[in-house]
Amino acid sequence: LDLPMETWDEEMTVDARGFVLCTKAAIPALLERGGGSMLYTSSGAAYEVAPIRTAYSMAKASIHALMRHVATRFGPQNVRANVVSPGLVMHPRLEKKFDEATKRAFMRSNMFKDRLGEPDDIAAMAAFLMSSDAKYVTAQVMCVDGGATARA
Repeated sequence: LDLPMETWDEEMTVDARGFVLCTKAAIPALLERGGGSMLYTSSGAAYEVAPIRTAYSMAKASIHALMRHVATRFGPQNVRANVVSPGLVMHPRLEKKFDEATKRAFMRSNMFKDRLGEPDDIAAMAAFLMSSDAKYVTAQVMCVDGGATARA
């Protein structure tokens, strides 16, 4: 496995440790209120096996495991936990980096939609998962990626 441990440590500190620390801080408040919803963000990289993203992919997958633990452990106390897992989302830096031909080629090879994601796509899923409309949705990873994970 060609993975420098410094890279592993950095990814796990930022993703896994950061989410654990936030969860440890939030759970007591949720329990005191009689329940609530935890929403984690991940990435489609959790499903990838690209050698250049090993540590990143493993760190993102750890968020899924943490969410399932929280949903299972604290579900009986009215705590829901879910993950929103965005795919490639268009933003100004990407607009400058990729020309239209590159974007179209990416979409053809990775997605079922004719456009890249937008921040509003992710926000809409997050708003739904945090709302009372999602009161029966827990322990789920919601991939908002135009179908890209279906090909992972």
